[in-house]
Amino acid sequence: MAGLGTENSGKAVLKLGGSFLTDKSKQFSARVEAIKKLAMALKGFEGRIAVVHGGGSFGHSVAIKYGISNRVTFSDPEAVFETRKAMLTLSSIISSLFEEAGIRTYTIPAAGILKKDRRPRADLSSLLGNIMDAKMVPLTFGDVVPYRSNFTIISGDYLSYIFCRAIHAERMAFLIDRPGILKDVGDDSKVIKELTRKKITSIRLNDAGDATGGLKAKLREAFRISDAGVDTAIISGFNTDALISFLNGGKVQGTVVKGKR
Repeated sequence: MAGLGTENSGKAVLKLGGSFLTDKSKQFSARVEAIKKLAMALKGFEGRIAVVHGGGSFGHSVAIKYGISNRVTFSDPEAVFETRKAMLTLSSIISSLFEEAGIRTYTIPAAGILKKDRRPRADLSSLLGNIMDAKMVPLTFGDVVPYRSNFTIISGDYLSYIFCRAIHAERMAFLIDRPGILKDVGDDSKVIKELTRKKITSIRLNDAGDATGGLKAKLREAFRISDAGVDTAIISGFNTDALISFLNGGKVQGTVVKGKR
């Protein structure tokens, strides 16, 4: 389905999860055809969307290899370099596939978005506005950034929250490899249609192989984003029809965390 963006669809942030972008069982394995399909579906939404992506079998696997995934700060230059190298490689693949679909991206590393205390730079809204006004798509990713006197890992989920605030987004979509948040991780037919904080305690979440907290961290940011008044959906990245429907204000095929008004 081709993109059907309209002037009334409002601005949105898309978080392309690593489980959708990559095969996590194989290091450095991007799902090229799935990314191509997504990019084609988003044609026409330039100027209305900003994109954040995760690390999947690129950044996460390297961070875990170097033992920095669970550390608040670190200073190992090899770990910093290799993790960022993996993320930049994946980001380049995504940018190139979007370009093939006719979408121009503008990549901004997290260090260009956040100050050293992890707060957003003061002119971020203006910066993203310039990019989007030029009908380009701001693109960033989970990254290793300078933090105080060392380095730390910044998740794409946190950057999604920062982007939502900066562009005054109306919608936020987390794209994963499942049709939504499941009541049972082994049964794709049992999707939780609307998620509340109370329901989380009864859900089994799989965070294996994720350097930034996996679904638990994603849901924390989803609620924080919804608390800021942004309608949030967790849907399959493979279901482009569901994504376009959500971006255009239609019915959600996935899990919704409704924005507070």
